Amino acid sequence: KEHCSRSNGGLWYEQWEDCDAFVLGVDEATKQRLGQQGRDYVAREYGWERVENDYQLALTGSAAGAAAIVSVASTESRQT
Repeated sequence: KEHCSRSNGGLWYEQWEDCDAFVLGVDEATKQRLGQQGRDYVAREYGWERVENDYQLALTGSAAGAAAIVSVASTESRQT
């Protein structure tokens, strides 16, 4: 849900059965827009350039870089 909200690139649901209703109720233009926003979000937040930059900052002792890595790790651990 968090990634859908942050990216404005998806729909979330509470129960699996609700998924069909969401997908079937969305027009093609909206699906395309959500998909593009989701791809843009992933490229921006998890692309190699961003990941490399965050690790470089962390390795050089930057507090901002270390916080970015903790934030990504925290987000990923909540998804599993």
